[in-house]
Amino acid sequence: MESPLATYRPPDVSTAIVGQMARLYCEAFVGYIDLPDATSEVTWTKEGNDTLNSPRITVKRVQREQIVGEFLMIENVNWSDFGTYVCTISNTGDQKIVMSTQLRGWYFNKAV
Repeated sequence: MESPLATYRPPDVSTAIVGQMARLYCEAFVGYIDLPDATSEVTWTKEGNDTLNSPRITVKRVQREQIVGEFLMIENVNWSDFGTYVCTISNTGDQKIVMSTQLRGWYFNKAV
């Protein structure tokens, strides 16, 4: 089995408006896994924060045949949400692809 291949990478910089929703997405071709206990995994983390524990943050997995992806949605964006988000997609645990995006903010149509 080969490492996953990105089919959609998040942009280097993503923007969000304070008080609005931010939506990030990543996706990769993981291939066919012919092992009964192996699964594809997608995880989002924020640099400096291994887990994303907040009732405002949800994820939605997307799977189409041998392609898997995940939306990371942040409701009511606030200043602490800005930073670098990392998406990791693996197809057997040790074979993975890592993609990242820098979430930057807008407030009253001015970049911050």
